[in-house]
Amino acid sequence: MNARRLREPFGLRDSDEDRHDALVAALAPRKSKPRKGRTYPLVGFLACGKCGGPLRSLTRENGGRSYACRKGPGMGGCGGIRIQANGLEEYMRDLICGLLNHPRQRQLSREYLV
Repeated sequence: MNARRLREPFGLRDSDEDRHDALVAALAPRKSKPRKGRTYPLVGFLACGKCGGPLRSLTRENGGRSYACRKGPGMGGCGGIRIQANGLEEYMRDLICGLLNHPRQRQLSREYLV
C-alpha cells in the first residue's frame, strides 16, 4: 500500500506529509558522537581503600578533576572515596622521581640495564 492511499482517508495533503516528516525528524532521538574517554594518568593503578574497587576519573561541572570510587551499575565501587587529581598526581610524580633518584635505585637500574 502506498503512502498516498494511506493519507487519503485522513484528508492529509502532500504539504501535511512534509510537515509530518519534518516533525518526525525533529523528534527522533539524536545520534550522539561517541564520547572520548577521559585519560587521567593514574586510572587503572588506583584502588579504593574502603571496598577495593577501582578509582575512576571524575570531572565536575566547574572543571575540577578527581579520582573517585564510583557506585552504580557496572561501576563496582562503594562511592565512599574521592581524591583531587592534581594533588594526587603531583604527589605520585614526586614519589616516583624521588625513588628513581635514590642512589641505591640508580645502582640497581645500571645493573639491570647492563
